[in-house]
Amino acid sequence: MGKPGVAVPRRSYRSPTGAPPCGVVRLGMRAGAGWRHEPSPCRDDHHIATAFRPEAGVHVCLRPDGALAALRADFFADRFARAVRHRGFPDFPPAQFLEAVAHLAHRCRPLLRGPESGVYLRPDLMVEGGHDHWVFRLRAYLLPSAFGMGFLPLHLRWDPGARGGLHLCWVDSVGRRLVLAPTPADDVSALARASVTALAPRWGLRVSERSLSAAQWYRLSRQGRVVEAFVCGGPALVQPVGRIGLGDVSWPVGDGQPGPTVISARRHLFRLQRGQTADPDHWTLLLR
Repeated sequence: MGKPGVAVPRRSYRSPTGAPPCGVVRLGMRAGAGWRHEPSPCRDDHHIATAFRPEAGVHVCLRPDGALAALRADFFADRFARAVRHRGFPDFPPAQFLEAVAHLAHRCRPLLRGPESGVYLRPDLMVEGGHDHWVFRLRAYLLPSAFGMGFLPLHLRWDPGARGGLHLCWVDSVGRRLVLAPTPADDVSALARASVTALAPRWGLRVSERSLSAAQWYRLSRQGRVVEAFVCGGPALVQPVGRIGLGDVSWPVGDGQPGPTVISARRHLFRLQRGQTADPDHWTLLLR
């Protein structure tokens, strides 16, 4: 009845605002040379084959004090490097990724009009001319706020063929557990998931991994076990799930409204990036 733990929203997260990128940084590598900055071409990159495009990005916000802050950019850079290496592509060092993030964020800074505005930076790796020329591209999309989308509960459909970079999490009323589907160690889109997992013990939740089919999810929901659910990933980072559907059938999650876990996670990550709460784990990177 569907691949375990997979759900995608009825609307896409690929372009946070529907607008074209507001800025691009490109680095190229040819045989026998390292990664070097390249000018953006006058035409688009449709003629270049995309080798790797993670369904995730880096959030950068403008703080009230005028500083630019990226949320867990080092985590993302490390996962991106691991994923590229795992696929047998040329190494892309995390330090170079962070340099590109800082460079593009500062280029976009004049476009940020308010203390809650931000940019969402999406990377991909491309190749042209056989394997003679590799291109790393980082594109920036303006966000109306640091977390991009609204906070209305999503209506998800169980989809056996797509993940969309979103990780479905739910709270089990038995044992107060936060349950997540297993993911590979090099999954670049797992930034928000890893953050929520680290924060869960603060809210009295134990964390466990479990793969569920749609039938199992439906049965647990009918039993009252699924008290809240949310997805991690995409421009919103965390967003509540109000209903889940399979084919022509759908059912509510809890009372259909955002639960305390997703509200706490969203508030904490937002305040953290804005410098309004302590950051003992150094999740926020100030871009100099």
